[in-house]
Amino acid sequence: MEQREQLKNKYQHQLNDKEDEVQQLQQQYKQKDNELHEACIHLQESKLRCDQIEEATRHLNENLQESHAKEQHLSTELEITEDLLKKREISQKSLEEELENAMKIIIQVTREKETKVEKFNKATSNSTSTIAELRNTVEHLEESFRTEQQRLQINMVQKLLHVFSIIIFLRY
Repeated sequence: MEQREQLKNKYQHQLNDKEDEVQQLQQQYKQKDNELHEACIHLQESKLRCDQIEEATRHLNENLQESHAKEQHLSTELEITEDLLKKREISQKSLEEELENAMKIIIQVTREKETKVEKFNKATSNSTSTIAELRNTVEHLEESFRTEQQRLQINMVQKLLHVFSIIIFLRY
């Protein structure tokens, strides 16, 4: 019996040791399970962050492509605008030259008319009867001169208005 009691104690002790070992292994299992669970959560969070980064990258790439398209469009518009500006400058220069030529013609015509008036005044000093006729002629010439000046001015204004309307049209 004593042997039996010793064996029983021995096996009981071994059983207790094994139970303690099982308990430790269960604790280790729980700890590893918790660590594995935390690692899974961390992995899911990392995957979510990766998905967010991929989405942000895709969005940035789309924005970059849109920016490139806008830049290309603006470059094209700039070239067109620069071409229009050059054409307008050429047109403006041409109109300025036309205006200058018209002014020269007006001045020349004015001088010619003034010269004719002076000659007329000299010729009329000889005869009083001729003076009355010449005064009528002078008045007529002056009226023609004013009419011509007005016509040239109106014509010039119309040309300028036409040019400005073309410029405004080209701007819009």
